[in-house]
Amino acid sequence: MVNKTTQATGLSTGLGKTGFALNFLFTIIAIVSFCLRVWVKITTKRDTASHDVLSFGAVVFALAFSIGYSYCIHSGVIGLHMTDAIYTEPNVQKTTYKLFFVAGFIWILSTTLVKLSVLHLYRLIFLGEHRAYIQGRPFKYAINTLYTLLILFCISHILLALLECQPIERQWNKNVNGRCTDTYKQNLADTITNMVLDLLVIVLPMPLLWQLQMPMATKLKVCGIFGLGLFICATNIARVVVIASTRGADVTYNLVHIGLLCRLEIYLGIVAACYPLFNSVLFRRRKIASHHAKRPFFSFNNTIGGQQRNRGVDDGFSTLRTVGDDDVSLRGYERTDIPGAFNSELVYQGNGEMSVVK
Repeated sequence: MVNKTTQATGLSTGLGKTGFALNFLFTIIAIVSFCLRVWVKITTKRDTASHDVLSFGAVVFALAFSIGYSYCIHSGVIGLHMTDAIYTEPNVQKTTYKLFFVAGFIWILSTTLVKLSVLHLYRLIFLGEHRAYIQGRPFKYAINTLYTLLILFCISHILLALLECQPIERQWNKNVNGRCTDTYKQNLADTITNMVLDLLVIVLPMPLLWQLQMPMATKLKVCGIFGLGLFICATNIARVVVIASTRGADVTYNLVHIGLLCRLEIYLGIVAACYPLFNSVLFRRRKIASHHAKRPFFSFNNTIGGQQRNRGVDDGFSTLRTVGDDDVSLRGYERTDIPGAFNSELVYQGNGEMSVVK
């Protein structure tokens, strides 16, 4: 047991040092991923889109989360067993609990912004600037439904956190008269709900991608790029296991695991949201040379990874870059049977051949 006069912190323990180091590593990976995203934007001279702004907001909140987590280990009691933490300075304990209370709001904002960023990216890819994808209507409804669910989940999480202890000060000072609800079931429900939402965001584009007429290997590559978020689900499953196994016991010690898994979820989300955008800079580029009979009506300005097309009516392609020499394109064209109407096609081009998915 730590001596009563010892100014011990979480960093003095092996678990605290591990959590501190892993948090630093995950932060660097997330920052590098976002910087690559910005670099691709600059080098391809593409305009900033809504999903870029949302990703930037997620990164800002993630960094705030990381700083608070590191402080709670370095100068706080996170990483110490409760039997040791109670002998640290009262102000140190209060500061730690205050930061972790605020961290809950930062976490929900960051993870929500990541998911919204991915949904905006889906909207831009599959619906285009003119919402012209052949299956656009049901896909649009699905995206809007997920928008609503994510925002409602974010609001409910914030409200429940504010009502968890009355008065709120009791969150970090148990000597204050009041009451606090049992947070075990609430935390478990939050984690499971968040995992389900992550899974829905991941699988949303899969039916559309799976319809592409392309070799199975290329199809799996495309689905794999958009399915990186499955690692997030694995992280959430691990968090459910930790919460269920600890049941709120030895809070200061177990918060290292829970906090680290929360950060890993956010950072994996940032990487998964950025990877489709900088994927092509890691692999050899290939220029698409093709002409189509239908007169292009517009050009999508939502190239994923590859070089952006010139604006104008002479180009109606938006390219999804895959690993290798194959390309998946989204082409918009004017309909001849209905004046003023337009449609779009998913186009696969590989090995010198082109196929259209209608």
